[in-house]
Amino acid sequence: MSTATEAPSWQRPPFEPGHQLSVRHGANSDVLVIPEAERLMPAVLDANPHLDPIRDSVAVKRYCVIQSRIWRVYDWLAAQEDAVFDDVDQGTIHAAYERLERWERQADAAEEKLALTPLTRLRYDLDRLRAGEVDPEEIERQREARERLDRRVADLGGPRPDPRTAVHS
Repeated sequence: MSTATEAPSWQRPPFEPGHQLSVRHGANSDVLVIPEAERLMPAVLDANPHLDPIRDSVAVKRYCVIQSRIWRVYDWLAAQEDAVFDDVDQGTIHAAYERLERWERQADAAEEKLALTPLTRLRYDLDRLRAGEVDPEEIERQREARERLDRRVADLGGPRPDPRTAVHS
């Protein structure tokens, strides 16, 4: 007979902190997301010389965490039998879409604030040109840095570059 402190023989042990047994897409798992975000940060900073690695690091890390979450959900959805519906007959979409939509809004806002999108970078560069702070060669160096970022991320086998912000020649 077992004592009050012993679990019955048929009961599994309790989940340990940080377990991965219930992970679906991993977008909610800081254990998976944070290392990806930290690997992406140097590439984002390298591709965006207007960002200061010290002053802007917190905002860049937040952006990279959100982006990692988004990419994980996209990859998970692509691997599903139906990328939209969890239950086609019932018309139930995957629950991940609710968070995905929120994360995409957060990423869009972060891209605007950090001047990561082509339009916001252009506005930022034009403001700096008008103020006499930058020469046209610096703009070309920034474009080349963004292309290096896209290649570096692809070479690392990490999350795919977001097609909305990728450089198109």
